[in-house]
Formats: sequence, structure tokens, C-alpha cells
Amino acid sequence: MAIALKAAKSLQTFHEAQTLNYLRAGVLEVALLLNFGPKAEIKRLAFANRCKGQARRKLLS
Repeated sequence: MAIALKAAKSLQTFHEAQTLNYLRAGVLEVALLLNFGPKAEIKRLAFANRCKGQARRKLLS
């Protein structure tokens, strides 16, 4: 699980896009997007990719 920490007035769509890009680039599939601005916000993001599982199995073998 990846954790993305932000300190903004509110979460914007580009914050979600950035976090999803982290998931696409790595082997993790779930992330928490936490904002510690004036109003605390938490979003759970997931990116499932069949190729990731195959790559992970190859790395572990």
C-alpha cells in the first residue's frame, strides 16, 4: 500500500491522478491519499493491472 500525504486546501483531481500514476509505475495496487489541510480528507485509490501480477511473480521466482 502506498501512502500519499498532502497539505492542501482540498484534494483536487490532479492529486488523485498523481497518486494513480505512482500505482501504475510501481508494483503496488492500492494507495491512501491523505490531506492534512483545513479539513482532513482521506481517499482510497486502487489500480488493478494483470501485467503487474505476472511481473511480481517473475521477480519473486
